Amino acid sequence: MSKYDGTIWQDNMWYPPGLSWELVEKALEKGHKLATPKDLYIIPVYTIAIIIFRFCFEYCISTPLAKYFLGSTGNKSPPTKSNTLEKLYAVSNKFDAKTQKLPADSEEKSWSEREIQRWFRRRRNLDRPDLTKKFSETFFRASAYVFLWFWAVYALYDAEWLWDPAQCFVNFPFQDFEFKVIFLYHIELAFYWSLVLSLFTDVRRKDFTEQIIHHFATITLITFSYLANFIRVGSLVLILHDVSDIFLEAAKCFIYCKKGKIADILFAVFAVTFLVTRDIMFPWMVIHTTMIKSMWMFEPYFAYYAFNAFLMIIQVLNWFWSFTILRMAYRLMTQSEIGEDDRSDGEETSSDEEDKKKQ
Repeated sequence: MSKYDGTIWQDNMWYPPGLSWELVEKALEKGHKLATPKDLYIIPVYTIAIIIFRFCFEYCISTPLAKYFLGSTGNKSPPTKSNTLEKLYAVSNKFDAKTQKLPADSEEKSWSEREIQRWFRRRRNLDRPDLTKKFSETFFRASAYVFLWFWAVYALYDAEWLWDPAQCFVNFPFQDFEFKVIFLYHIELAFYWSLVLSLFTDVRRKDFTEQIIHHFATITLITFSYLANFIRVGSLVLILHDVSDIFLEAAKCFIYCKKGKIADILFAVFAVTFLVTRDIMFPWMVIHTTMIKSMWMFEPYFAYYAFNAFLMIIQVLNWFWSFTILRMAYRLMTQSEIGEDDRSDGEETSSDEEDKKKQ
């Protein structure tokens, strides 16, 4: 009887018949470099380090860059000071002349409805994150994805399972790992934890709910695959998913800088990269390997079903974003420019700006 029986670490939950935690422990005693649950204690340290680094990076690099490239476009013009309208705005951020009445003795009583609507638009824009903050956050994520993907390339370029995914389960789970592969896992997990912690302070995106689901699914997938020693498969997921995000975040930076042509090119590269890596390579290299090829070597068990369920959640989210990408690509071809980031709350155009556009 195993000492793990009756616990969450029960052998038949984590390993197929014939394999156990005891065998993994014996392999570790013999000097094998295997992943173990206790390795993950370092993740909170890495997460805090990333958050501190991000603060310093945005303060010293991305925010100054934003101010340099955006100039006055990153600033907002506040509406005329009005205590009366501020009180109405506190009740509703949209003005309705039929239901919202101005006091008879207020100065704003002489304003036209158009002027009041313009004041409300500017007041709403004042509450929205400015372009400087958007650029700063986006530039950090772009830089982070560049580092993560190039580290993944460095860690896996000579790995046999990158070129032959069936190798992910050869000699499972007694697969020795170099530090560069383990560090890839640790830094990716810490990075996504930092993104979760910053979701509520970053610019709120229209796909906020999908982002939460994606981040937690990614964290669960990385953690579970590490505990179950599916690190080879997990590393393939990481290298396939990080590369497209580089071009997406870079395209957003150029959108904020009003460099539409460069943003269009980067978005096109992102779209092709995303569709190829996540809708073709990911299902074939990863999902087909975990569902079909792994069964060439052992029978299904609990971790097998759970891991594949996590992978399918990721794939469903990939399909959701693929639809969004194709819709944006259609708009790119029909309107020449991508326009604003579909996933963030953009600023509204004031009435005077609309008049200038019509002239």
